[in-house]
Amino acid sequence: MVEKSMLDVAYEMIVARGEPVSFKDIWGRIMATLPDTPANRMARFYTNMTLDGRFVALGGNMWDLRTNYTYKQLYEDARGVFRDVEEIEEEKEIDPFEEPEEELLGEAEEAEAEESEIEEFEKEIE
Repeated sequence: MVEKSMLDVAYEMIVARGEPVSFKDIWGRIMATLPDTPANRMARFYTNMTLDGRFVALGGNMWDLRTNYTYKQLYEDARGVFRDVEEIEEEKEIDPFEEPEEELLGEAEEAEAEESEIEEFEKEIE
């Protein structure tokens, strides 16, 4: 008898349910179906799921089959997120050679403190 792989168990579970499944539920099924699976293999299994082209992570630790989604459904949202980040970066237009204002304020306060210390020292000497 051929033992199923953890990925095959996950695939069959998602097909049977017909809807997205949490990773916790998938791992629970694997531990029930393949009792000899060491519990410390969870991280490796998670990585394998991300690399297996049959699965797609939906966020919120929910997983589904990639075949249940169109390319547009999976990747349009991601492009929107990156587009927002680009717009934010364009708004900032950071000059890499310009010191941030916070640092400049801190330096001004330090300079004032040094000046007052010098004045106090000079008064003590006189």
